[in-house]
Amino acid sequence: MKLIGTLQNHLPLYASILCQHQLFVGFDTALLLHFMQACALYGLDEQEVLLNPNAATAHMYVLIQGALQIHLETQDGEAVALIGPGESVGELSMIDNARPSARVIAAQTGVVLEISQTQFWHLVDQSTLFRRNLLRLLTKRLRGNNHTLKHRIDLSQEYKVTAYTDALTGLNNRRFLNEILPKQIKTHDTQTGKNLALVMIDIDFFKKFNDQHGHQAGDAVLKQVAQCLQSGTRPDDFVARFGGEEFCLILPHTTEQDAIFICERMRSLVEQTTFLNHTGDKLPKVTISLGLALQTPTLNNPQTLLESADKALYQAKKNGRNQVCLSTSQ
Repeated sequence: MKLIGTLQNHLPLYASILCQHQLFVGFDTALLLHFMQACALYGLDEQEVLLNPNAATAHMYVLIQGALQIHLETQDGEAVALIGPGESVGELSMIDNARPSARVIAAQTGVVLEISQTQFWHLVDQSTLFRRNLLRLLTKRLRGNNHTLKHRIDLSQEYKVTAYTDALTGLNNRRFLNEILPKQIKTHDTQTGKNLALVMIDIDFFKKFNDQHGHQAGDAVLKQVAQCLQSGTRPDDFVARFGGEEFCLILPHTTEQDAIFICERMRSLVEQTTFLNHTGDKLPKVTISLGLALQTPTLNNPQTLLESADKALYQAKKNGRNQVCLSTSQ
């Protein structure tokens, strides 16, 4: 920064700008002019760094001319804010003696008023109005930070939903299944009689169906089967698209009898559904085969449960399809 000098020749102009800043709203002009006489004025070149998180500072700055960019990361990163004349930076460092939390860079050539830490605390000690203005300023920024944080949390939740959702069917996807299944297994006690049930589901002759009716019709069937599965489950059950024409169900706290009943209900729902293609035309009958495995002391991890349910699915298809087969693995 280049020291321009004291403010003797610019007091009326800069006092009017300073009065626009929230810290000095309502200040007596004579008091403000007296305070400004003790401050220094600096010129900034474009892209010059005013505050750096890696360097301690004993000053805050009020922008008189130009514009400042606020960067939370590196100087090359995207600016999170652009501030203009009358705004200030560095107040927090005056209060807690910590390094700046952001990198402040001149967006264009400009002029700043430098306020030392000694001058800052003198104002705090001597002026009730300054203290009130400071509280209002910090409250406004805190609320702004909270709004930004909430927005980022909301975006994070949206991204998470997207990451765990199958784009075609709207069901949970394989990634979701890989994360939720181990957690669900850990929450179940295999001695209670109500264990975790895992179901593998496959649409019968789906490859042949796609070859005959096209992939758009196949996608329509996948969506409608997904709707059948969702409507046939309980509120605490999990439905996921495993991949291709395969689906997977997690049925928590379920007896063998209840699990078979749920599977049969879903099989019947699909069998009785009238499937339509993307143009609304009726499609041939669609059925599903289901392989069911129940958690036991030996079938007590994702790999063994999935393998057991998959073997049961294979047996259901071998037995003629459109049926539920219970795993015989223990």
